[in-house]
Amino acid sequence: LKTDTEVAQDGTITEKYSTETTQNGVLYTGGCKTLKATITAQKELKLDGYFKYSEYDCQKIQFKNKIVAENVEFCSLTDNSLIYITTDGKMYVWGFNEYGQLGDATAKNKADATLVQNGMAKCSVSDTHSMLVDKFGNLSAVGDNSYSQLGNKTAIPSNDPVPIMKGVK
Repeated sequence: LKTDTEVAQDGTITEKYSTETTQNGVLYTGGCKTLKATITAQKELKLDGYFKYSEYDCQKIQFKNKIVAENVEFCSLTDNSLIYITTDGKMYVWGFNEYGQLGDATAKNKADATLVQNGMAKCSVSDTHSMLVDKFGNLSAVGDNSYSQLGNKTAIPSNDPVPIMKGVK
């Protein structure tokens, strides 16, 4: 299951990933070749697999159907990075961050979940950049921008979230 986000002219965000609710209420929110994330009906975030980039590091970050967070409302991931948002709007990041795509004002990888922002509603992470929406509908982007993928009409990368538009639904 892969996440892709589209922002329409009217500010509506469309998440392009398949979600599936099973009979026991488990919502599968994402999965890649090496890492799968599940938000349970109890709002627990379970990870199974490993961050791909970590197999080249000294410490392979691996999970075996492990609950890593509670009260999780939203999650986006790649083979290398994960961003999740709790029910109270706290945004945590984890994994590969070479391009600053985790939005923590650095380009350092995160071996553990790290709180970086409050008041968040949705997010979409890629291997190079991320799109973030706060509870007021403000869209910001962070990370590599070599092809103007942040949407701010420049090709300048940013380790800090760059405001893009307001009124995102």
